[in-house]
Amino acid sequence: MPHLLVNRPRIFGRKVRILLPPEEALSQFKWEIISSFCHQVGSVILLIGSIFSIPSIRDATVGELGTFFFVAASSCYMIVSAHDCYEIICYHSRQDDWDKILPPGEILDIASAGTYFCGSLCFIIGSFCFIFHHTISGGVFKVIGSFLFMAGAVVNSAQSFDAPTYRAKLFSNLTAVSYSVGSMAYLAGSIPHLWSLKSMPDQDRIDTYLAGLFIVGSSLFVIGGSLNFHRAKCIFQHEYPNATLGPVVTSSESGLDEMSSSEEAPLLTI
Repeated sequence: MPHLLVNRPRIFGRKVRILLPPEEALSQFKWEIISSFCHQVGSVILLIGSIFSIPSIRDATVGELGTFFFVAASSCYMIVSAHDCYEIICYHSRQDDWDKILPPGEILDIASAGTYFCGSLCFIIGSFCFIFHHTISGGVFKVIGSFLFMAGAVVNSAQSFDAPTYRAKLFSNLTAVSYSVGSMAYLAGSIPHLWSLKSMPDQDRIDTYLAGLFIVGSSLFVIGGSLNFHRAKCIFQHEYPNATLGPVVTSSESGLDEMSSSEEAPLLTI
């Protein structure tokens, strides 16, 4: 599943101010780290589940092990998307125009997070259908979920144009491409689940091909999640240049000009 892409500092709390001092901004960014980690865990589990869906591996394991991996991955994704929805409510409820006509940026946030959440829910339901051997129903839910992922990724890709720096814009574009192509791979791999073939060799060949599409899509989700974290890090460092996320680098070491003020703002590390 794609992860929500926004080119602004994120706010995780209804009472948190939008303009934060560096100390509070760092504590907020830790939630971004946790969310990204949970998304990556889900993506890796999804990749493992895709590998276990290869017929030769699936037949050598006990039960529908790959399907259980899909359920676990979809659960991680649903937690991440629910957390993203909560963040959108926290951020935009601080705006004065929340009860008025929503500007395009807020509409994109809501639409993307909502489609990701609904897509994750459809994937969980579809995976349970496969566990209980309701193949057609499971295929329908997976097609719907994959389409929602793709639609959300395409809508969310419009946010990449608002990146404040060149590096952030580069990471935003690469993230959008990874998520969009990965979602298309999952959609293409989910549609044949609606078919039923009588020939077992043909079914195995198709299942192998579909597993390959799922592996490609899952790999792109893993890559996109990593790129998305680096994009968020660039946004954070642009908004809060004195709050560093790595080793402290002084102005003399980095070759930067001296600050105009007589006192330097303290650099923070985590």
